[in-house]
Amino acid sequence: MTQRDSESYRLWKEIGRCAGLVALGVVLRWQFSTIPNFSPVAALALYAGFVISRRSLALLVPLATMLITDMTLGGYDTRLMLVVYAMLAMPVAFGAILQRVASRRGAMVTGSASVAAALAGSVAFFVVTNFACWLWSPWYESTLGGLAACYAAALPFFRYTIAGDVGFTVLLFGAHAVAVAVARRPVRTVANSAA
Repeated sequence: MTQRDSESYRLWKEIGRCAGLVALGVVLRWQFSTIPNFSPVAALALYAGFVISRRSLALLVPLATMLITDMTLGGYDTRLMLVVYAMLAMPVAFGAILQRVASRRGAMVTGSASVAAALAGSVAFFVVTNFACWLWSPWYESTLGGLAACYAAALPFFRYTIAGDVGFTVLLFGAHAVAVAVARRPVRTVANSAA
C-alpha cells in the first residue's frame, strides 16, 4: 500500500466515523426529544474530538446532528441557535485535548478525565446559552436581577443537561475502552486452546 493509498484509507475511515456518529446522534436526539435538555450531542462532540483527527470532520458531528434534527424538531431565535450550536461544538476541542494526553502517555483516557471534560462542557453550555437567552429574549429584564432570574429558571433543566452529557459520555468512552481492550487481547490459537 502506497503512502497515498494509506492517507486515502485514513480519510475514508474518518469520514465513516463521522457519518456513523452523526447517524447515532440523530437517532438518539429524536429518541430522547421529549426529555428537556437531555441530549447526546455534546457527548458525541467530545467523542468525535477524541477519535477523529481531522477537526473539520469532528466539528461536523455535532453541527450536522443539530441541523438534521432541528429540521424536524423545530428551531428558535437564530442568534440563540448559533450560540447553542457553537457551545455544542466546543467539546470537540476537549476531546482533542484528551486524545493528545492519551497519546502522549501511551494509554487510554481515564473515565474520570472524560467525565470531567463532559462536566466542563455542561457548565460552559449552561452559562453561555443562558446568558444569550437573557441578552436576546423578551422574557427577562435587562438587569442583573433579570440575569439572575434567567439562570434560576434554567436550573431545573441543568440536571438534564448534566445527565445527558455525562451519561452519553460514559457510554461512548466506555464502549470505546471495551472495543480497544478486545482488539488488543491476544488471539487464542487452536494449539493454545488445546493445551
